[in-house]
Amino acid sequence: MKGCERHFDTRSNNRNVFLESCSATGLSSETPAGRHFNPGHSLEVAWFLLLMCDAVGGSETHTKIALDVISGSLNLGWDDQYGGLFYMMDIEGEPLLDSTVMADGKLWWPHTEALIACTLAYTITGEAKYLAWLQKVHDYTYSTFVDRNVEGGTEGTGEWFGYCNRDGTLARTSKGGNYKGFFHVPRALLMCIQLVEAWEASK
Repeated sequence: MKGCERHFDTRSNNRNVFLESCSATGLSSETPAGRHFNPGHSLEVAWFLLLMCDAVGGSETHTKIALDVISGSLNLGWDDQYGGLFYMMDIEGEPLLDSTVMADGKLWWPHTEALIACTLAYTITGEAKYLAWLQKVHDYTYSTFVDRNVEGGTEGTGEWFGYCNRDGTLARTSKGGNYKGFFHVPRALLMCIQLVEAWEASK
């Protein structure tokens, strides 16, 4: 949990995100690595932290950090022009020097992390903003990544595409490969169902 605190960035306008890299002396924007922000990873670590607080007894401070990061990551990582989460960003708006996939592209897995994070945050807090974000992420995800033209299947039940351009058009038509395997999608769907079922049972 202390490691999460070290990566927690509130230096500018309370942006409230987890950055990818932190030096021994703390966060720094002097290098490209120090400015690297991946919205999907930030959201994933935030929901990890919320579950850790429940499992091993975290503090109100850690819970607040996690919830603030969920909001901050969505606000900063969301593409207001085309919708969806950017794959990666320079936190100071500088050009990215290295990007294995198009930096402004839209990938499936950050959106699965957002679905989990929003569902968990809402079931914990009941705050409407997390439900609103969940609906926004859900709508974008299911209109962009889900293959709705599965022969012999029900509309909207197909496997997810993995890689889209910034405007949501397909960058690759394959649905699996070295990096997109049978992990992020089923984990997200199963966790969201389980979280909602547990929340409803507790009411």
